[in-house]
Amino acid sequence: MANQVDNITLNDDTSGLIRAVDVANDDLFLSVDLTLQSGAVFESDNIKRGSGDPNGSVSGNEGDVFARTDAATGGLYVNTDGTNTGWEQVAFASGSPLSTVLSAGNTTGGTDIEISAGDGIVGESGPGATALTITAGSNTAGTGTGANVVISAGAGGVLGTAGDVILATQGFPAEPGDIQLNSSGAVLINPSADSTAQVNGSSVLQFNERASLVGVPTIAAGEGRIWVRSDTPNNLIFTDDASNDRLVVAPVGTPVTGDLLYYDGAEWTRLSLGTEGQVLTAGASDPQWAGPKRYSNSATDPVSPVPAEGDVYYNTALQMQMQYDGSRSKWLSVESATFGFGRNGNTGAGTYYRTYNGLLGSASRGYHALYEGTVVGVAYTRSDTDAATFSIQASGSEIATLASSATSGRNTAEDADFSQGSVLAIQNQLGGNTTSNVVVWLRVRWRA
Repeated sequence: MANQVDNITLNDDTSGLIRAVDVANDDLFLSVDLTLQSGAVFESDNIKRGSGDPNGSVSGNEGDVFARTDAATGGLYVNTDGTNTGWEQVAFASGSPLSTVLSAGNTTGGTDIEISAGDGIVGESGPGATALTITAGSNTAGTGTGANVVISAGAGGVLGTAGDVILATQGFPAEPGDIQLNSSGAVLINPSADSTAQVNGSSVLQFNERASLVGVPTIAAGEGRIWVRSDTPNNLIFTDDASNDRLVVAPVGTPVTGDLLYYDGAEWTRLSLGTEGQVLTAGASDPQWAGPKRYSNSATDPVSPVPAEGDVYYNTALQMQMQYDGSRSKWLSVESATFGFGRNGNTGAGTYYRTYNGLLGSASRGYHALYEGTVVGVAYTRSDTDAATFSIQASGSEIATLASSATSGRNTAEDADFSQGSVLAIQNQLGGNTTSNVVVWLRVRWRA
């Protein structure tokens, strides 16, 4: 018969006795363990068999194999620690879970489980599939702490860097799957050192709103929590370890040094820093800077920031305090000068009025201007009511006029510039009537 052993020859190396055993007719008994020396595959009692789970009932050495003979629940076990409780079942079915418990305390530095490039761990798919769960070590004893599950990046070499730990999804482009970090306690990011949680690209860090900060975990000393309050407009709140809530304010626009933020009833608004000399006041509804801007001392008029009515600076060339005149859109001295002209009698058309010392004015006789200046006001009185026009002149050139048909009048909105060294005088304009007993006053302010 093919593959049938008919005879076995036994050779005693000591006595030289040789005996043939006819297996077909004789029984062969071995009173010692069978050892197959070639390759040392089986040695001592390494292969065992029997019914039931061997754990707790079958002793064995580390590496022994136990074949379970139960028809319905049979399986193959390997002893992992040399005790009668160290039997672990070997799973052969494709796609079965990784259930083998590895040897405790891998002191040799070896790798317990290694997934090479192209390999992966994949959960069940299709309807009815269950979650692929990795659970940290439990502790039901009431004391101590269960073991952590640590996922960390590898170590980088001299010429390379470690690989990143990436949480990725494979949903549809328009509806990707979510990555969830679920915990009955806090989710810590590298609690042993300072860390930065970074959101790159167009991603959004989203907080769900909640009415208050109630529930576990409590905030430990030295810690705090940021959360979104369930209100309008869903304010971002920071709660410290004393349960004090503070509103978290994000910068509006591009802030610069000295900016202030205030709430206008709908959102946070940025108020730029005022200028030296201004004060922060309560406006009709919002805070505002009030008072003039104070510019630095200068020999020329400042232009930046754009001046407004009432702004001031000190002109080092004129040695005068200057103020911005918004109605005339120019810088003028705070101090002013008033010059008088007139005549106790009649003044015909085309004739100059006399100066303050009684001398008849002209294109070259009058008030010699010390600085650049502007006529800002004219006032007069007289005894007649004939129509006439006062012509204000600078070195013979008319720079302003004031029509007269009453015994008194004024114009406080004059804006007539003249140059330094000009001779200021007043003439009864040509084409008018003779005036009687006239007094005219000019108010001027200086320009840089």
